[in-house]
Amino acid sequence: MGTLRLVERHKMTYTALATTLAAAIYYPATNPKDPTAEELHRLREEQGIDAVLERVCHIMPSEPAAKIVKEQISFLKKKGWLHV
Repeated sequence: MGTLRLVERHKMTYTALATTLAAAIYYPATNPKDPTAEELHRLREEQGIDAVLERVCHIMPSEPAAKIVKEQISFLKKKGWLHV
């Protein structure tokens, strides 16, 4: 998140960073040795993307960064690159 905030502060585009974040939000919770992935999955499923952005990424749903991340989630889903 620090890199995204730095790039944002300098008014540069951060679509690639948002795409990476979008993919990370959908990281599969298949490894029992990774409880953090399971917690992320549960939060996303139960409370939605905005909750993940706000609580995990510290991005408020009203911020432009949230909109871009959500656009990249849609893009990755359309490409079939996110397994949801």
